Amino acid sequence: MADPLSIAASVVGLASVGFEIAKSLHGLADAVGSAGEQVRVYASEIEVFSRVLQLVRYQLHELQDVSINGLELLKDIVDICEDIVKRLHALMQSLGPLLSRFKDSKNKLLQFGIRLEWILTKKEKLLFYRATLKQQQRNLTMAMNAIRLKTSRDRSDPSVRLARSSLESTLAIQATLKSAKFSTQMLRSSNESSQAILTSRTLDPFHQDLPESTTDTSSTTQTEVNVDGDGVDDAAAKIENGALVLASVDSLTDDDLAAIDQLESSLEPSSLPSTYEVWEEMRVLTRRTVKFAKKILNDEVDSTIPLLETRSGTDGYTTSAPVDASAPIKTSVPVDASAPVNPTIPTDSPAPAHSAPGQSPRINASQQSNLKSPSMSTLPSRIEKPVPPNPDNWIKVEDSFGNSHLCAYDDCSTWEGICTFIGSMKPNLARNLPEYNKYWRSQTGEDRYRDLVQSRDFHFVGADDMIIGANAWSLVQPGWTVQLEFSDDDFNTNPNLKRARMEKSLAWEKSEAETHKAKEELRIMKESPLPDMYQLQHIALQRISFVAL
Repeated sequence: MADPLSIAASVVGLASVGFEIAKSLHGLADAVGSAGEQVRVYASEIEVFSRVLQLVRYQLHELQDVSINGLELLKDIVDICEDIVKRLHALMQSLGPLLSRFKDSKNKLLQFGIRLEWILTKKEKLLFYRATLKQQQRNLTMAMNAIRLKTSRDRSDPSVRLARSSLESTLAIQATLKSAKFSTQMLRSSNESSQAILTSRTLDPFHQDLPESTTDTSSTTQTEVNVDGDGVDDAAAKIENGALVLASVDSLTDDDLAAIDQLESSLEPSSLPSTYEVWEEMRVLTRRTVKFAKKILNDEVDSTIPLLETRSGTDGYTTSAPVDASAPIKTSVPVDASAPVNPTIPTDSPAPAHSAPGQSPRINASQQSNLKSPSMSTLPSRIEKPVPPNPDNWIKVEDSFGNSHLCAYDDCSTWEGICTFIGSMKPNLARNLPEYNKYWRSQTGEDRYRDLVQSRDFHFVGADDMIIGANAWSLVQPGWTVQLEFSDDDFNTNPNLKRARMEKSLAWEKSEAETHKAKEELRIMKESPLPDMYQLQHIALQRISFVAL
């Protein structure tokens, strides 16, 4: 049976191996120069995956009372992640000898980088395992958010609300993904030479205006082009059938090309399952993860966004579509066509004995209870209570006067959106300013506030006096409260912000005064020839209390 400690230990080992692979790939990209762009992208993907594994390890130590189903699901996800990391580590071990083989020749190293970029972007097995790595990252995120949502007791905790929102977003993204189609070409070993398969994207670093070559089925057209790339000495480029071939004395030999073509075979060692088996396990595991997350999310009574179950024709499992929680709930009750337009008594109920023809009958207590039954064919009331705004879909912004404004998260999630929102707040800000002309207009009559907003000479203050600028605004989550603060302090009249600044300044001044007093007493003690024991004890106690503060 799976337990959190064994899963955490496996995750720690995988994360360390992932960081090692990412570091090696970054070093390889630096060695091959400009041709290592795709290598850096691949290294960044593996590094992000390793950081997700670290986060899983931290959460496993924090969470308690995790169900057996959740632990078994996590164990299966980690097992597939371990399989993928082993394959990537084997690929990295195959790249090391090749780099040592070509590092003494700039021409060979450049050609090796070109072919390596082609392998990472065109080889189907590499693309498959890159997609599998991203899918397992989504599965880990869904499983951990669902487990946190299930085991948390405090529903008002911001981390729980963030986990619920992230889980709903991940499920919505997963619903839009198409089912991956496994190609039988991935089962075959690649025997084609990489020398004759280079795309037009590979040609760009060498020459932007290469002449177009005409392809003839009966003959091979060759065009020689001078190459002015970094590290290429007296080399010429030939275009054969649309492919770039570097012709020089110091070019890759047939043995070198064969060694590079064998890189893909390192992804499928005999000790690991086949690629087809990994694909089948990933499909089954993804369905299990989605089903597990939906069950926990639907069990939540206070879910922020209800999920509508729709059958997907490609994946074979249900997908969830988000519904606006602020929209009024529409109820539909079946009405009998033979019933009167405004029924007051169920048609299957007997009429009261004292009701006269053509008059509305009186309803006793038993009939009133029948009216409340869900089987009644009565029309729903048109009076609906207003739905309050959901705090998980809004950002609360306090202007420079302490007034609160709600901004929809979809409109203010980007820096451009929040700047537009700040610009729309000008009438409210100007109305609350007592001396508008003094602070908000210069001597030439220009609008100072408009200039500040257009130049974006402001920032926001979050919790714990955290400064949030343009670069960090993407980290703001729904439900946060931020305070607007201009660089020009004349505009910052928010009493809450000024009170916080004043308290912080007073605390700092108090700390400085206590530090100066302690230093002065210590200096007096050192200058005193024979201080008595009471003075030493008094100074020591003051020093200890100061350090504790």
